[in-house]
Order: sequence, then C-alpha cells, then structure tokens
Amino acid sequence: MSKGLEYNMEIKIKVVPKKKIRNDSVGDYKKGKKGLEILVAKVGDKVFQKGVAIHELVESLLVKQRKIPFSKIDKWDKEHLDVNKEPGEIQGSPYFKEHAIANKTENILVKELKKKKNGKR
Repeated sequence: MSKGLEYNMEIKIKVVPKKKIRNDSVGDYKKGKKGLEILVAKVGDKVFQKGVAIHELVESLLVKQRKIPFSKIDKWDKEHLDVNKEPGEIQGSPYFKEHAIANKTENILVKELKKKKNGKR
C-alpha cells in the first residue's frame, strides 16, 4: 500500500470516533485517494490527539522511506491484536524501529504542548 505516496502528496488528518480506527488503538494511517490519510481517535484531549497525529505521520513517512509495505504492517497488526502491547512495540514487528522513533517524537511534542507560554509547565 505504500506505493504511490510521495513528498508532494496530500496528507489528510481526521479526528474520528474510536470505532472508526481499524485496530484497537487511537491512531491509524492508510493510503487514501490522493495521498496519506491519518485517523486519530476522538478522546477529548486535544494535546494527546495532536501527539497521536504526529506519531502516525512520522511512522508512516519512515516506513515509506524504508520501503516497508503498509500491507505488511496491516497483516502484522491484525495478527497481534490480542497482546498487551501495541503491535509496533513487539520485537519482530516489521516497523519496530519506526514505531519507537514515532513514540519519541510524539512524547517530545506532547511535552512541549503542555508547557505554558513561558516555557514552563
């Protein structure tokens, strides 16, 4: 599924009810009609939702760059839904490194967004 995603693509981020997310998570990405579509579960915490959106964006760009097919990720996720971890956090995941980098990026953004105007919490 990653075939066709390019740097001049359209990136659409939608906040949707959690039941519209394909997996048992709060974020998802997939190839849309014109580019990348990112879905973020509406959970009421807008800072958290922004973090999830950036996580999905970073992860999807990394897997595209490293030529990991979205279909391989989808298959892995479906086979590992009953585990206590997110599928990307399981050793052997085809996108383990990319997921870890996306987690770090998400955490940095959320921490910064929670700071007050003067840079302090």
